[in-house]
Amino acid sequence: GAKQFFTLRPRAESILMFAWAFTLADGLTASRLEGRADFLPFSAVTALGFAFALRGEHARRRANRLSAKTAAQTRAPYMVSLNETLWSSKPTYTKLSGTALGFGSQLQVEDGGHAVYGVAAPLLLLGAVLCSFMASVGQEAPERLLWAASACFTAAASWTSLLAFALPYRQLVDRLSKVGAALAGWSGAVRCRHGGVIVSDLDLFPPGSVTVAQVKVFGGAATEKVVGYTATMLRVMDCGLTRPFHDLLRTHGALYREVSDVQWHEGGASGVIRGQEVLVGTAAYMHLMEVPIPPGHNIKNAVFCAINGQLSGLFLLNYAMSPAVNPSLSALMKAGVAPVLATRDPNLIPALLEQKFKLPVDKMEFPPVGRRLELSKPDPEEAGGLVALLTREGLSVYCDAVVGGRRLRLATRWGLIFTLAGAVIGLCLTFYLTSVGAFASLTVFNFLIFMAAWLVPQFLISNWVNQY
Repeated sequence: GAKQFFTLRPRAESILMFAWAFTLADGLTASRLEGRADFLPFSAVTALGFAFALRGEHARRRANRLSAKTAAQTRAPYMVSLNETLWSSKPTYTKLSGTALGFGSQLQVEDGGHAVYGVAAPLLLLGAVLCSFMASVGQEAPERLLWAASACFTAAASWTSLLAFALPYRQLVDRLSKVGAALAGWSGAVRCRHGGVIVSDLDLFPPGSVTVAQVKVFGGAATEKVVGYTATMLRVMDCGLTRPFHDLLRTHGALYREVSDVQWHEGGASGVIRGQEVLVGTAAYMHLMEVPIPPGHNIKNAVFCAINGQLSGLFLLNYAMSPAVNPSLSALMKAGVAPVLATRDPNLIPALLEQKFKLPVDKMEFPPVGRRLELSKPDPEEAGGLVALLTREGLSVYCDAVVGGRRLRLATRWGLIFTLAGAVIGLCLTFYLTSVGAFASLTVFNFLIFMAAWLVPQFLISNWVNQY
């Protein structure tokens, strides 16, 4: 606090320092003031103020340590960042592979409480000085100056000044660390606001959620050839089916092939492999490309392969969606964040997601195929500010980081509102009571009750931050 004050950057700690100094001076001189000797100085109030300040600093450092420990669990975490204009010129969250570079420095950025007190502390210090002089010298009772200063500075040094950010931050980090997410401190939380969130194939269906249940070959084509061509096209499409078809490729002893002239369409893609035109996509895509499908094989959750205009293969797929996906999407939408489906898997269209998995697709965005390709592969250089790091796959951990950051920002804001309200109201009350010399009213016990009352909303807000 002294360092902040003498470098002309006073914060909440500086107010605590002056409260301590004037309380000590008042305690040493209390016996000399008429009518004052029977009442204790405010040492207990100031001491508890220090205790809560240390509690807040300890909570913030423990939360930073736990976030750093979570981020260090993998060398290649997913980076959740916020791009200001990626989707519909609105702030949009994206997730892409990256590193933890710069994460540690963001944890050390001054938090919201310190930033607000950069403005509030000088005003509270000035107000406490003026109130002390007006309540003593201004009332022609200069002998009450130290008592008035002790009361005014102690009231201005709200107990929750260093808890407003630290307590909800610690509560949130405890939750996020258990699911594999690490929020980038206050600088990550302050970026969390209304906008969109890019949802990819792997967010809805992490690795292992999609399996190939059946392979059927048509027209006498070799199974290895059909599997190899289909796996090659899906690898070029870079969708959530790449990994299960890679496993299928190895099972059948097939090989990836060179592909050229790749063109994307709604529901699938086309390319040229070894001089043959290969189409891979849904049943609707085959109809669009005038590829006949035998009766009884018009299946929705399947991938078809056609070679030179003739149906060559059908791959029946099993999609197993985690039960956490639907609540995660609901939590995002309740937080004012609209999911944007940037899926590359040709089967993952709103109709399937609504009918089979009961997702609220009417509240989600589904861009055209060309735009989905751009959104699903954002340029890392244009990713925007870092919000959090994720060490696990899936939508639930992604949602926890985004929604948690938004709630932390809101919780800190409300905590600071109550903190400053308590400081201002306390300063006004102590000014009035010291100006009239109300020793019997401004007792240590009454002071403790007043200061403790402002802890109640802070603890309620801190417990609310991770209730989603």
